[in-house]
Formats: sequence, structure tokens, C-alpha cells
Amino acid sequence: MATTNLRCYGKKSGDLYVATCIDLCLSAQGSSLEDATDKLHAQIASYIHEATNIDRDHYDELMNRKSPMSVMIEYYIIKVIVKALSFSIALKNKAKTHGDHLSVFYEKMHPRECA
Repeated sequence: MATTNLRCYGKKSGDLYVATCIDLCLSAQGSSLEDATDKLHAQIASYIHEATNIDRDHYDELMNRKSPMSVMIEYYIIKVIVKALSFSIALKNKAKTHGDHLSVFYEKMHPRECA
């Protein structure tokens, strides 16, 4: 089976960090960006397991559940900011590739991982 790349991003919101998957309309909160992304990864794995093993009759609807347009726009804005920061920092020859408050990442999920 093929691996699927899911578009995700993380940001600081108040005292918490929020990680969001725009392809499945899922979000998780944590005390750090790593905590939020770990929780989101677990949530995605559980969601895909449910869709592929328990609620197979609704698989197509569950796996094609997109986020609202405002969340998708926020993802692309953050993606552009992170790329610009990465490029700027690379030009300055610094090791840090992005700030502590924003992140864009892809969750690579293989259906067998979720079984």
C-alpha cells in the first residue's frame, strides 16, 4: 500500500501549541510544539484505523474530510512564512531553520501502521 502525505502545521496559540491536519480536519493541543504534533500523529493513526477497519462503509467520506477554507489559508500562510524564514536563515548561514512558534510538516501514514 502507498504512503499518504497529509498536510499539517503547528502554531503557538496563547499558552498552548496547536497542531492541525488540514486534510482530515483534525487538531491537537500540547504544552510544546513536539507535544502537540505527537498527539496529532496519534490522533491521525487512530482516525485512519477507525476509517479502514471499523467504519469501512464511510471510508470515502472520512478520508476526504477537508478543513474549512480559513484553516487551509492559514496553513499556506504559515508555509510561506516558514519557507521565507528558512531561506533567510540559510542566507545568513545559521543552523536554526524556523522559529519556535510555527511549523509546517507532513505526516506520512501507511495504512498498515494504523491497523
